[in-house]
Amino acid sequence: MEKQIKQASPAIHKYLFTVTTFSKLLAMVLFILLPFLGFYLGVQYQQKTTVATPSVAEVKITPIPTINLSPTKIPNATIKIISPKGGEVWMEGKTYDITWTSSGVNKINISAAMGGHDLGHIAFGINSSAGKYSWTIPLGKVSGFGQSGSNDIKVKVEDSENTNIYSENNIPFTITSSL
Repeated sequence: MEKQIKQASPAIHKYLFTVTTFSKLLAMVLFILLPFLGFYLGVQYQQKTTVATPSVAEVKITPIPTINLSPTKIPNATIKIISPKGGEVWMEGKTYDITWTSSGVNKINISAAMGGHDLGHIAFGINSSAGKYSWTIPLGKVSGFGQSGSNDIKVKVEDSENTNIYSENNIPFTITSSL
């Protein structure tokens, strides 16, 4: 390639391959002085933005307030499940009413359990004054666990703000497969 440049223009060749005083100064500025200048400016910037660490004498320790984690008792707050009472036979894919009475409770959550194992929530934030929730039992809710049914189902209705206030059917009921 150098040969081609020499042939094209001898004047260009001379300036491309000759090291001059100017090129040495330019290299010194670019590769030596510029990094030092950058370092210096970075240190200056860091000193301006660094937050001073307080000494031990300047640190004021304030006590952390205690938080009461015990359940809050709401006077006269009650929930009583009416249906299912226990002993019923419900079928997957069908709709059944879960009913309750309550006082001193705004909203309720409803969940189910099979043999003491949580099957998850059925509904959240239902107005407690409704007193009824129509539940369509999903296909596979029980049969999805490899069983044709379970006679150990319980439903729990709880206060959505204080889950220590709840009611569940004392006697289990049955959910069977739709097949």
